[in-house]
Amino acid sequence: MRGRGVRAVARLLPVVLVAGLLGVGGAESASALGSPVLLSITVSPSLSSVAEGATQQFTATGLYSDLSTKNLTDSVTWSSAQGLLATVSNAVGSQGLAKGLLPGVDTVTATDPSSLLSGTGALTVLPAVLTAITVSPSVASVAEGATQQFTATGLYSDGSTQNLTDSVTWSSAQGLLATVSNAVGSQGLATGLLPGVDTVTATDPSTLLSGLGALTVLSTLLPPPSPTSPVLTMTPGSGSARTGVVAHGADFVPGQLVTVTYMSGLRARKRASAVLCSTTVDAQGTFSCGGTIPRRHRSGKRGQHPVVATEPSNTKGTTIFTLFK
Repeated sequence: MRGRGVRAVARLLPVVLVAGLLGVGGAESASALGSPVLLSITVSPSLSSVAEGATQQFTATGLYSDLSTKNLTDSVTWSSAQGLLATVSNAVGSQGLAKGLLPGVDTVTATDPSSLLSGTGALTVLPAVLTAITVSPSVASVAEGATQQFTATGLYSDGSTQNLTDSVTWSSAQGLLATVSNAVGSQGLATGLLPGVDTVTATDPSTLLSGLGALTVLSTLLPPPSPTSPVLTMTPGSGSARTGVVAHGADFVPGQLVTVTYMSGLRARKRASAVLCSTTVDAQGTFSCGGTIPRRHRSGKRGQHPVVATEPSNTKGTTIFTLFK
């Protein structure tokens, strides 16, 4: 009987040893059985800052009991402590991408859903920064001695806009053709000096970002341009089907609706024209609007195609778009 008891204990001993490994000393036990376990999570960068509306990519790295590491960015659950200051994406393809919402300091956390281990990083959201400046009007004309008011609008990282006319530095490229005032109360007011085409620039003094506008100074010795022969230009002036274009007009009738149409040159049932854009002419008789050259079966054959800008008063301007195929 004693012999059979000893043999039974001997058979149970490996089972008891394995159970002990699994129940005691978690990380060491799992490693001993060949399955390393997660010990910690590190979030990188540990300290970072973004402007309102801007983004910051965070990554999560796991350290395991066998001292190996693994990128866990796509498998952890991301969150932010404040919630209102920043968001962190858990969407496929953008996991860990944080976006600043409001100024302040937030904590970004990466949590492993199975072990509930987590790592953190600090994100400081700074006030929105200036990303671009637009000068309006983009195209203008004045007679010698006459004036034209330009305005500068700033676009910020959070998508907001602000009138910067009084805070930017104004200048003209040619200098002798036109001057642009920086005096208090008349910032952005350009005066035509000599006939020619000048460039008006608005520059933010802190970021050095700038925006441009074109100013044509007309000679007072020449008759004013005919209201029935306004100027129409296209940017770009050539391209393929579906090319995005911007139409610029000058010397149109102020206050009227102008429609810009692309003429394909197709005939009979295939005849086709496409309205690129419509807008209202400003007080200076200028406008800018954008559109897209139509699809291949409506854009016509390769070569030059008229683009016409018309007003209800029958005022018309034309230019040419060169189609590539």
